[in-house]
Amino acid sequence: MKPILTLLEAPTEFPISLSELKAHLHYTGTDHDDRLEDLIEKATNMLERMCDRSFTPTTWRLDLDCWQDVIYLPKPPLMEVTSVSYYDEDNNLTVVDDSNYFVSTPYLAPAMLVFNYQYVRPTHYSRPYPIQIEFISGSETPEKAVKQGVMFIASWLDKDREAERINHDTLDRIVYLLDRKSTRLNSSHLGISYAVFCLK
Repeated sequence: MKPILTLLEAPTEFPISLSELKAHLHYTGTDHDDRLEDLIEKATNMLERMCDRSFTPTTWRLDLDCWQDVIYLPKPPLMEVTSVSYYDEDNNLTVVDDSNYFVSTPYLAPAMLVFNYQYVRPTHYSRPYPIQIEFISGSETPEKAVKQGVMFIASWLDKDREAERINHDTLDRIVYLLDRKSTRLNSSHLGISYAVFCLK
């Protein structure tokens, strides 16, 4: 069965602040603050879906139906694996000691959790998704291009208040903000969740 990814703790901060967006849009006063905060969150979520990434610290749980030689952790960049657990033969949730595995974190690609060669993976209880991996992904300091992208989308949403998705022209303008040499963009994936902001 396909792994299940569950959001455990949503981010409490976003790549840009309210004051940054207000300055960019030339808003003064507090009349528009609630709406602009909503736009920042919406713009961040839209860009994260496009890139299949987490921009600020976010806690996830990945549920697996069986042990795997290599477990790929989505939503890069990975910050920390907090636990690897499984339901044992008595259906008790048991934590795997972190000395039994290591994590490889290629830049802006899914991290890989690999068990040590000597580690014998225990028998798990016969139940749906008996293996659980909790991890935190994102960054304390989002990249400049991510901040620019969120700022651009939030500004665009401010002008087009009925918008629910980004059109190709807008995507092209976002990509223009980036260092094209460090942006892995496949033009056939415009408009779907491809890593527009896979940046160095």
